[in-house]
Amino acid sequence: MIYPTSTEKQNIKFLLNKYKDIIRNDDGSFRLDHRCIPGYNDSCVKFVDTGVHNHNEFEHDCYKCKYCELNHPFNICSMRTNLENIQSNITFPTHYVANCDAYNPIEYLNIIHDKNEMINFIEMVQQYFGNPEYCEKYFGFSPNVDDDTGEVLETIREYYDRGGEFANIPDKYPCVIYFPIDNINIHEKLKWVYIGESV
Repeated sequence: MIYPTSTEKQNIKFLLNKYKDIIRNDDGSFRLDHRCIPGYNDSCVKFVDTGVHNHNEFEHDCYKCKYCELNHPFNICSMRTNLENIQSNITFPTHYVANCDAYNPIEYLNIIHDKNEMINFIEMVQQYFGNPEYCEKYFGFSPNVDDDTGEVLETIREYYDRGGEFANIPDKYPCVIYFPIDNINIHEKLKWVYIGESV
């Protein structure tokens, strides 16, 4: 007869095998290390110092991180998924990460140095709009669309590379943009201010 695994045993298995720190190496790359090791018996674990620099286990908001991919029911940590270096169809939820040196949140105020960096920013935040048309309206661009199906036929980068215009992005750099990641109003234009030298 097979008995169901207890919640306690499932939690211990999770902590020992899946719950890991993301640690920044001296060369700027990242690696994973186990946050927990077995305790003195099968019903407990021991939390260990992995050498992580940012002890932010209970503070970082993965939803706002540049490495977060919005997904249902669990958001995905692309950094963790890449570091696991296993089959491409396996992804790792953000709650599998404990302390994280890679945590890089999208802030309300962001310094943007040139137009290419602005396009990178739009690519990064497009998932937070829920609908591609909302992103297009907010930043003021119109990629090619299939008239019959409504399918968008090009990426933001492809649109930019072919000379596509963005009506609502800064026209001078460097600048600071205001982006309310958790309260985006598509009826408002992007707010920004130029911070370069006066001409």
